[in-house]
Amino acid sequence: MTDFDRRDVLRALTALGVTGVTASLLGGTAEAAGTDPLSLKFSVTEQFRPFALIAPKFVQVDTAARPGALVKTGVRPKAPYGTVTVDVLDAGAPVVAGLAGNGVSVLGTYDPAAGQAGIEITTASGTAVVKTAAAALPGAFGFAVVINENAVTVLADTGTGWRPLLTARDQVRARIDLRDPAVLGGLGYAYGSR
Repeated sequence: MTDFDRRDVLRALTALGVTGVTASLLGGTAEAAGTDPLSLKFSVTEQFRPFALIAPKFVQVDTAARPGALVKTGVRPKAPYGTVTVDVLDAGAPVVAGLAGNGVSVLGTYDPAAGQAGIEITTASGTAVVKTAAAALPGAFGFAVVINENAVTVLADTGTGWRPLLTARDQVRARIDLRDPAVLGGLGYAYGSR
C-alpha cells in the first residue's frame, strides 16, 4: 500500500498550477503560436507496390498449361481469399485464371486480339462478362486474378511490377456469393488459355 502525505499531494498540484500559469504568460500555448490543429496537410512522399502476390511458401500448384485448356487444379481455397498467377509466354494466346469447378467459375480473362481484360462469371444461369477494360500487354507478361471475398481484381505485370487492370465487386456478388461455404467449397484454383 502506498502512503500519500496530503502535503506532498498539495505541493505537486501547486507546482502543476504554477507551471500552467507560467507557460500561458510566456506564450507557450498552441493559440499563442497560431497553430490550428485542423489545418494539417499531408502528401504522399513514397508508394510501395508489392513485388510478389503470393509468398513462395504459399504456392500450392506450379505447372504449365496446354494451349486451349483450362487447368482445374482441384486445390480449393479455405476462405474466400486467393490469388492465381500465370506467366504468359505467348503474347497471342488468350489467358484465363481464377476459380472453377462443377460448371461454375469466376475467371479473370485477357484477350490480346480484342485488347481487353475482363471478369467472367459462369453459373447455372449462364456465362456473363461483368466488367471489361482495355489492355494492351506486350510479349511475355504476368497475369493474375486476386479474389478477396466477392471483389475480383485482374492484374498484369509487364516487368515493372503488378498493376491492376480492373476490379469488380457488386457485379460479381449479384451473380455468385463467394463467401458462401457451399459455393466456395465447389471451386478450385484454375488457369489456362482459350
